[in-house]
Amino acid sequence: MMQRETIMAASRRRTEARGRRGPRPRPKRFDDCAKTVFLAVLEERGTAQAAADAAGVSRQTCYDHANPHSPRFDREFAEAWAVSHARFVARLYEAALRRATDGWLEPIIGGKNRDKVVALKPVFDARLLELMLKRHDPTFRNKVEATKHKERSSGAVQKIDLALLTQEERGHARALIEASLRTSKPRKP
Repeated sequence: MMQRETIMAASRRRTEARGRRGPRPRPKRFDDCAKTVFLAVLEERGTAQAAADAAGVSRQTCYDHANPHSPRFDREFAEAWAVSHARFVARLYEAALRRATDGWLEPIIGGKNRDKVVALKPVFDARLLELMLKRHDPTFRNKVEATKHKERSSGAVQKIDLALLTQEERGHARALIEASLRTSKPRKP
C-alpha cells in the first residue's frame, strides 16, 4: 500500500511540474518504473490517457506495449493492464451495486431560513437496479416488444401485454415499480 501511495504521489508531482497543458517531457523509455506508475493510475482512474500522462509517456506508447502485433509488445505488461482494468471495473461495479441496493442519504433542508438539515431520507437508484437485474437475470430482459400509440392529449404511451410475461418477470417488474414509487416525488395535479 505504501508503494502505491508513493507511485501516486510521484505521478501527481510529474503532472504538476509540467502543468495541465504544458508539453510532456520526453522520457528516455517506457521502463518498469513508468509501467508501474501507469498500471497504478489505470487501476485508480480507469483511463489510459490519465495513466499515460502520469507515467510521462504517450498513450500510443502504452498501447504499443500491450498490442501483440506491435514490435514493442510486452506480454507481462499486457496482462497487468488487463488485471488493473478489471480491478477498476470491479470497484465501479461495487459502487453501482451499493448505490442501487443500499442507496444513499439525501439531506432535507428546512428550518425558518431553510438553512438547516432537518432530516436525511434514503434514496435508491431504481434505473441502475433495473439495469443490473437485466444484466444478471435473463428472465428480466425485454422479450416483449412494446407498442406505442398516440392518445389525443397525452402523447406517446408504451403498452406492454402483461399476459405475455412469465410470473417471475411480473414479480421483478412489480418490485421495481414499488421501489420507484417509494423513492419518487409525488406528482402535482
